This record gives sequence, structure tokens and C-alpha cells, in this order.
Amino acid sequence: MKKILIIGATSEIAEDFVTTYSKIYEFYLAARNTLKLEKHPNIIKIDFDQFDTSCFDNLSQLDGVIYFTGVASHTPIKFTKKRHYDTIFNANFYGALVSVSTLLKNNKIKNNASLVFLSSVATRFPYYGGALYVSSKMALEGLVKTLAIELASKKIKVNAVAPTFVKGEMADSITNFTTEEKIKEFEKKHPFGNVDKKEVNELIHFLVSDKNSSITGQILQVGNFNTGLNH
Repeated sequence: MKKILIIGATSEIAEDFVTTYSKIYEFYLAARNTLKLEKHPNIIKIDFDQFDTSCFDNLSQLDGVIYFTGVASHTPIKFTKKRHYDTIFNANFYGALVSVSTLLKNNKIKNNASLVFLSSVATRFPYYGGALYVSSKMALEGLVKTLAIELASKKIKVNAVAPTFVKGEMADSITNFTTEEKIKEFEKKHPFGNVDKKEVNELIHFLVSDKNSSITGQILQVGNFNTGLNH
């Protein structure tokens, strides 16, 4: 049974992945608040601190790592402060960079393993107030493409999944920062509606499974956005 480390395990989409594939993979669940993971009594839980690398010391060698951690931002550039930079970039980029660097240094990732990171369609279609979020996800995608090159000799696949708005907490968050009129305008750019988390997780499952033998260095979009189908 493949050993998979889930970082950001308390997010709604990560919870769905763990629930759906708990009989297929042996999971390690890393989160800043492991109390929220008590519903998984038979899974090893890790108190995740992206700048305290000792949290991974007791891990076995891994067949896969999935980085679900992410924080959205709806702050126009002129209003941003250092605390905004730190919050967004620590969660969306530095946490991924430090985690993978630590795991590689400590030989915790097997040859032929798969690394998958959650990005966003926003890197292709930025939005008002999204400078920090978009920039952090673009940095993450740069990390993915570079890691794919560096780890190719070990046959380690590295990819990102970039969904449009996912039904649930991600899609709901936008309603707190904009008007109903803007939301309707935004919805016109999603002719198929918001994607379901299961669609995203099915792709992630494929990428970490044995079915993926060669896909690496890719940013794989899930869902349609801004296609011009506005009716």
C-alpha cells in the first residue's frame, strides 16, 4: 500500500481525498491543528509547522506527497501589509518549498514517487485584489516545474493541479468580498459551473497512482474559465 503524506489535511478538499481513498493508501496527515483530524483515529497525524522541519523526522519513506495547504487573498495591492505577505506566501509557497526540501534532504521520498501541489486557475486569469494569492501560486508553479527537472533522474513525478473555484468553502469565500452583481458576472465565466472537489481529487489520485508513469512538470487545469461562452 502506497504511503502518502497529505499536507494541509484539514481543508475540505483534502478531507474528501482522505475519505475517498483511505482503503487504497496509507496516509500521514499533516496539519497545523491536528485536533480537527480526530475523525481519522487509525491514521498517523503530524503537527505541521512549515519552519520546524523536525515534524517529519519519524516518517517512513513516502510514495507520494500532496500539498493541499492554501490561503486565498482578496486585498488590493495598495492595502497590503507585511502580515498579508507572510500569511499568503508562507501557506501557499514557502510551506511547500520547505517541506519538500526537508523531505528530500532526509531521504524521505522514494524513487518513482509522485508530488502533487494544489495551484489555481487564477495564475492564468488573475482577479481584482488577488495580487498576493496569484503571485504565490505562480511561485508554486515555478517550484513544480523546477522540481520536475531536478528529480527526473529519480523518476519522481512533480505536478500541480489548478482548479477553477471548487464547490464548498473555496467558492463560498468569494461572496464575503464582492457584490452580487460581480458574482453574477464572475459566474458567466464558468459555463460549466464550479467544479466538484471529487473531480479535482480524481485527477490527484491518478497522478499519485501507478497509472502515472511519465506525466511530470505539468500544471493541469480542472474546469473551464473565461471561455467566452457567456450565455
